[in-house]
This record gives sequence, structure tokens and C-alpha cells, in this order.
Amino acid sequence: QGNPCLTSITVYKESHLKSLSGIRLLGQSLASMKPDAVLLASGLKPETGSLVSFLSHALNRVGEDWRGRGFLYTKSTDVDSRIAEFERNLRIAKLLEEAPIAVNSDPRLFLREDEIQAARDWLGINGCAGADCLLGIHPGSGAGQEWKRWGIDRFIQVAEMLSRLKVQILFIIGPEEADLTSRLERVRGKTFLIFCNRDSIRKTAAMIQCCNYFISNDSGLHQIALALDIPSLGIFGPTSIEKNSPGGDRHIAYCDETVKCRPCHYTHWF
Repeated sequence: QGNPCLTSITVYKESHLKSLSGIRLLGQSLASMKPDAVLLASGLKPETGSLVSFLSHALNRVGEDWRGRGFLYTKSTDVDSRIAEFERNLRIAKLLEEAPIAVNSDPRLFLREDEIQAARDWLGINGCAGADCLLGIHPGSGAGQEWKRWGIDRFIQVAEMLSRLKVQILFIIGPEEADLTSRLERVRGKTFLIFCNRDSIRKTAAMIQCCNYFISNDSGLHQIALALDIPSLGIFGPTSIEKNSPGGDRHIAYCDETVKCRPCHYTHWF
């Protein structure tokens, strides 16, 4: 949303891809748009993705193949979990260059000015309008993935230490992380703010856009910071830095080498 290269967006529920009837309806919906090309993003099951793209009647159908299950693609790349997912998506997109479609390698998230202004207004109301340095911290990781979090008490220690350096701390909490909110509320003083968003993820993204720096677990909000190019520090436990972080001077990833199982993701495959 907000990307000047897009003319329209249609959102389908993930449950549509769990039945043949839902897959057929999605393919027919795509076919009605008469697409020249269909790109299936990294991580989608190749048998599902290739079937949906085939039903769209697009001449160019690209995605990731795994053990020949993406045989309905016209072009495909191999699944390589050793590289970042955005790089895997970029490899897929480059298959369309003969279409011809221009490919930009920089992941970006586009926000409207009114969304950013609403975040600034919230910060102003809460006494953070003139902060020289605003540090956003996300100590969560969504529902069901508590196993990959750095401890909340450690994040609080970081916040208390940096607040002595005149850094304004903003904890950003998601709707599925109420346990963290209650813990932060018990120790909150004048040293940091808590933003708990239960509405649009874009409100959270706008708040991250207002930060000078961002510290996070391996999470979706860390990916948003990357797409907004906010200098970030990603703290990784068992999950793969190679898969989930692009690295570079502005985005640093740190892992605890004492976690013997890494990289592991505790999905149904493991």
C-alpha cells in the first residue's frame, strides 16, 4: 500500500490456499486480471503456488521449486535457506527480467505522510516531541514464538542503561504480546514509553519510521525496520541470521553462539 508502482491490491485469506476449491477461486480471480506474469514469493508451497499461477493463464509464472513440485512454473529457482528471504525473493523476481520487468534490489515499505504525522503526534502528546535520539525496542516475537525472544528483563536493562545517555526509549508491543506489556508497566517510570498497537500494522511501521535506531528480536517488526532503512540491531537466538537479516553497516545482527541448535526454527519440519 502506498507503493507508486502498484495500481491495486487484493488480499486473500491464507485459508483459501488450504483447499482445492479455494485454490481454484484464487486462480480464476487472477485469470480475470489477465496478468502477463505471476510471481509466487519465497516460502509458499511450490505445489500450491505453481497451481495457482497455472490457473491464472499467465505466460510467465515464476517461484521457488522444491523437489520438482513447482513443475507448473515456467521458470523457477531452487530453495536455498542459507541466504536471506528477501534475496530469495529477488532471485525469483529476476526470472521476470525477460518479460521485461525492472527489478529493484532495495526492500522498501511506503508510508503516507499522514500516517507518519499521526505517529509524531502520539510521540508529542506523550512528551517525546523534542527527543534528540529516539530508540525503538521490540522485545516480542508474536504469538507462539516466545522461544526465540531475548529475555524481557535484559531489554529493560538495556533501556535503563541507554536512558542515562539521554536516549529516549520507546518499547513497541504487538497485540499478541500482552505478557510483555504487563511486565513493562510494572517497571515503567519516566525513562521509557510503551506503544501497544492493536489496530493496523502500518501504525506500528509509522512509529518505527520516527525512530533513529531500532533494536529487536528476530521478528516481523525487525523486517519493517529493514524495509524503512532505520539503522537496526537484530538479536538472534536459535533462528538463522543468514535467512532473516541482510546485514550491512546500517543493519547489524548479533547471535548467541552458545545456542547449540541454531539455526533452527521449531516449525513442523523440525
